[in-house]
Amino acid sequence: MNIGDSLFVETESSLIRKHKQLLWDNKNEFIMLDLGRDIPIFKWFISNKSTWESYAVMHKTEWLLNQIAAAHKQFPEDLIKDMLTDAAKRMRNISKGGMISNAGYEYIIDKAIELKECYRRYA
Repeated sequence: MNIGDSLFVETESSLIRKHKQLLWDNKNEFIMLDLGRDIPIFKWFISNKSTWESYAVMHKTEWLLNQIAAAHKQFPEDLIKDMLTDAAKRMRNISKGGMISNAGYEYIIDKAIELKECYRRYA
């Protein structure tokens, strides 16, 4: 692997410039849809400015981690675990009272991964 290849990521504008003529020349063979914005598979939002009261921490944490796991069930489990761990860290920062221990977060994450196939997502 050439290390120089991994240092740069092409941006949307560089890809458009690079392939614009190719797409224009073959406009009858390609269909391009511009939805005007990114459409994620599932987007969750945890605001750093808000706080969760201690009585709601457990319920919100379980619910949101289950939602994230169910929405990304087609991905490998190690990727889902990383995603859930990152979300759990952000939840811990806005939770009042330290209601869930580190082991508790690990348990909730493992349970969310285990139940991702049978959890129904409401978003």
